[in-house]
Amino acid sequence: MKKFYLLMAAAALLFSLSACSQKDPPIESRGLFLLEPGSNFEYYNSFTWEDGSNLSDEEAFLIHVYDIIPDEAESVDLTTVSSDYTLTLNGETTYESLSSDDAGTLLATFYTSCGYADPLAGQNIAAGSDPVRAISVFQINKADITDDTTAAFTIANNDPYSCTLNFTREDIQSIDLLDRIFDIEETPTDAQAAAAYYPYAVFMYSFLSYADANNLEGYTSAIIMTEKARTYGVPSAIGDLVLFSIPLEELNSLDDGAENCTEYQRIKTAAALPSLDPETVKRVHPEIADDVDALESNLTTWCESFRRYINSYGAEGADETNSARSAALTAAQNIIDFYQSDR
Repeated sequence: MKKFYLLMAAAALLFSLSACSQKDPPIESRGLFLLEPGSNFEYYNSFTWEDGSNLSDEEAFLIHVYDIIPDEAESVDLTTVSSDYTLTLNGETTYESLSSDDAGTLLATFYTSCGYADPLAGQNIAAGSDPVRAISVFQINKADITDDTTAAFTIANNDPYSCTLNFTREDIQSIDLLDRIFDIEETPTDAQAAAAYYPYAVFMYSFLSYADANNLEGYTSAIIMTEKARTYGVPSAIGDLVLFSIPLEELNSLDDGAENCTEYQRIKTAAALPSLDPETVKRVHPEIADDVDALESNLTTWCESFRRYINSYGAEGADETNSARSAALTAAQNIIDFYQSDR
């Protein structure tokens, strides 16, 4: 009988270690998040008003954020390994992790803006380096989430990181926006502001490019949208312009219908995200501090000089406008390149 209890105790200990490898856990969970349609997740593409979530009404996203702990002595090149990242719910249904290419436009933007590693894209884990924060996204059936739900996150074919982490329903946090994931960070507001600047730069680049490719009316529209985005900017790490808190009376160039606009404003105002914060971006990412300054200052000059040019029709105003637009375009591209690089 004594031997039986010893065996039971050993089994319980092994389970408590979440079935990870033989040494200290190579993977440390930072949070398991449930994001489903409804509430603030009624994301709309800003110009087509189409749902951009890639979810049916019966589905949700379950998102796991975790740290990959490097080995102290051995580097691991995961770019050459075909690993499996799966999530099994209630011991029955297994889902495969979505890559950033398969996760839909909004989630793909979040992959880039947040700076977390997409393990399916491969990662070179240098020996003795800092932990690599990674994210795995699963598109699940909402019916699998109940009060008694259990979840098992498994990494397979990926030594030394092959591992299983076990969770209960109490471990799953419901969120209304992807930006809420940044609550796991030491300074959540800073992390969100830094992440949100990537899609902001993308939008500024698109406005600047749109102005160059259109006639005076199109150019003017680009200026108006730039001014509104900068004035009322409440950007999200998912990047859609609809998360900008723009009063309904200011939505002159988004005239897709009052009903859509009313719903858009109610949901996005409720999100209550921080305002645009270039100074925080420069502090978090000093590598692009000069480009952030260049983008913001030249956007201001571009808009102001265009107004003067329109009023006076002077050649000098046109030159200043074009010069500022060109400099802002270069800065925006540099910022986009930084976020899209391996950071």
